[in-house]
Amino acid sequence: TTFVMHSLKAVRDGEPFLGDATKRARILYLCEQGNNFKEAIEDAGLNVDDEGFKVVQWRDVTDVDWPRLIAAAANLCKTEGREILICDTFAAFSGMTSTEENNSGDIKQKMEPLKRAANIDVLAVLTTRHSGKDGKGRGSSQFEAEADILVSLRRKDGNQPETVRELD
Repeated sequence: TTFVMHSLKAVRDGEPFLGDATKRARILYLCEQGNNFKEAIEDAGLNVDDEGFKVVQWRDVTDVDWPRLIAAAANLCKTEGREILICDTFAAFSGMTSTEENNSGDIKQKMEPLKRAANIDVLAVLTTRHSGKDGKGRGSSQFEAEADILVSLRRKDGNQPETVRELD
């Protein structure tokens, strides 16, 4: 979470990250985590009250169905001039059941609202999912088929400090 928060701060501020330039962008972050997320945000120097970084927690939207939630989030991004929509995690917000995670048809259907949101000019849509024991994203390969870019962040093999991650 710390790595992700620092990358978001760099983008929010338009500062270099991992040696590469970033473009300043405003972010809407849909987050399933509870209070520990606030600590990660503060550790990275972000502020949930900052107009460039808005957080919506899962616990506050559990009664909103998935397609309507993403449509509302995309509309909010468009209205407020936000360039990035993050859904962390896909499983929590989409209401996906354990059997749906491995079914390509279910994943294709669940990804549709995100694909529609990604068609809004200047809106990058990111989603996260947890990995299995093999270090790869859990579930159907349909996740990979639906995405334009795949990024994997995992613990590095070997005797490494707890904070070391490998970005692929």
